[in-house]
Amino acid sequence: MVEILIFRDDEGLLRELSVDGHAEFSDGEDGGDIVCAAVSALVGYLGIAFSDVAPRMGSVWADDGAFRLRVSPECVSAPEQVLMLQTWVKAVTQLEENYRGWVKVEQRKWAQETI
Repeated sequence: MVEILIFRDDEGLLRELSVDGHAEFSDGEDGGDIVCAAVSALVGYLGIAFSDVAPRMGSVWADDGAFRLRVSPECVSAPEQVLMLQTWVKAVTQLEENYRGWVKVEQRKWAQETI
């Protein structure tokens, strides 16, 4: 299962997120895991956004089956960052709705250095 944790501060702003695991939703063929492919595409989008396009807005870390994003404190309420992350959360939430049992999204209260 892919587990997505979203950490929000007291104002509801997204501060950190993590993505871990593999969906293992496969049709038996290599590359047939459409759920992992969808999650990977969405995570890749964040990786590009926060490492290449707007690196000052946050830091990312990725490894096989794991991804972390920490939003820079000075950019947490930047309109472009809020829009980008709200859209991403909506997309992964829709994946969870359509693929229950393979994707789980959980929102938690943020504490500094959560992940």
